[in-house]
Amino acid sequence: MSPYGPFYCVFRWDLSRVEDSPAKLGDVQVRPARDDEIPAAAEVWHRGLTQEEGSPWAGYLKAWTPASAAKWFLDATKRQGARIFVAEVDGKIVGMSGVVFEKRSGIARFLTGVVVASERRRKGMGSLILQKSLLESKSRRFKG
Repeated sequence: MSPYGPFYCVFRWDLSRVEDSPAKLGDVQVRPARDDEIPAAAEVWHRGLTQEEGSPWAGYLKAWTPASAAKWFLDATKRQGARIFVAEVDGKIVGMSGVVFEKRSGIARFLTGVVVASERRRKGMGSLILQKSLLESKSRRFKG
């Protein structure tokens, strides 16, 4: 087991292979969240992990509420330069991801995984959010 816990993972991407033009998926818009949208993104994050099939997150989520997650996300954007990306359909946030851009190391790290509302899964939305996160990392000249 990792010294950081059972779910700690490091992912690396070759950002030079990330296409420069974002993919499209119907009426889904993936974009950086505004500060006033972070509570909705945190709700999607919490609900999405709770509703994950065979969820390994049950114990982890006992320490979190959507409100405490929103506070954590907002704090990370202010203090660590994180960016929360949201997927929006018809004005409703239905997916999210968080990335921290570490200026000293030049590495972009996921603050959260990619989470999509259960009713929107398996339709390519998670891939779209991941691509937007990686494309933003590449445009800022960070390593993945």
